[in-house]
Amino acid sequence: MRMSGELERTEKAIGIIDLGSNSVRLLLVRVHADGSTTILNQVKHMVRLGAGGFTHNPPLLCHNRLQEETMARTIAVLRGLAEMCAVYETTEIIAIATAAVRDAVNGPEFIRRVQEKTGIDFTVVSGREEARLIYLGVSSGLEHSKSLRLFIDIGGGSTELIVGDSQSYVNLDSLKLGCVRLTNLFFEDNKGPVSAYTYAALQRYVRNEALHSFQRIAGFEIPEAVASSGTAQNLAEIAAALEQQDAARTGKPSMASKHVLSYDGLRRAVKELCSRTLEERKSVPGINPNRADVIIAGAAILQTIMEEQGFESVTISNRNLQNGILVDYLMRT
Repeated sequence: MRMSGELERTEKAIGIIDLGSNSVRLLLVRVHADGSTTILNQVKHMVRLGAGGFTHNPPLLCHNRLQEETMARTIAVLRGLAEMCAVYETTEIIAIATAAVRDAVNGPEFIRRVQEKTGIDFTVVSGREEARLIYLGVSSGLEHSKSLRLFIDIGGGSTELIVGDSQSYVNLDSLKLGCVRLTNLFFEDNKGPVSAYTYAALQRYVRNEALHSFQRIAGFEIPEAVASSGTAQNLAEIAAALEQQDAARTGKPSMASKHVLSYDGLRRAVKELCSRTLEERKSVPGINPNRADVIIAGAAILQTIMEEQGFESVTISNRNLQNGILVDYLMRT
């Protein structure tokens, strides 16, 4: 009985919060005495902290600012997450903020306000550290491989490109490219269809911003690409739904999968999305309506990466930065 009591005392619940430019996520985890973990709960809120903040590049010259409305909305959500952590009796909250906060001139003031109103102490990580944590989270959920993979994570404010195998990474890049950032830069009026000219301009911008990263990656032999984040997942869902729709109409069998996104499937999704107004886009088969305004910018990033690196398909992962924060935490404790 005494041993059981000691084991029970060493167990704890922790909260992991990932505050991105588009969404805030909370992962509640029970860490057991033997180092194993149990997921207690997961929640996600699309707060769009970066909306209106990524108005210029580069941010250090043009002083991108978090908007008062988005800060207030985010703080209200974070207050609820702090209360949720208290209900689960967490002994520790690991809170990470990424591109929206690190690129904003008023980012430090926002973090101070968050601490005052919610009690949560955020760490603002560099792009390189964000890439490292994403690698840890996504790679830990894949089959072991000695071959290199290209890990692609398209967020609201940044895109991380990592090259590594199952043991370690060999290249970490964080680019100032994200679905919210590019939507802010390219779409003042985001209500109508997107012309081929505008989409081509988006891709040119991505190529220019990612040029040095693309050149470094081209030096590696990489047989597989893995895409994580909500943008990639939703694009795969749209492509699969459109293919299933075609199969139902023609009577041909569908090979659609939400776990693999082909280049042809992505192009088909892009064509469908660009041809519609914002309101019409919300009814595209498979789409998350909350992503309708930013999904085209995210698609342009992914399509450009696949074209530049010659990938005919990408594997879709549902793991993310939060999983990497947990892996890193367990490695350190």
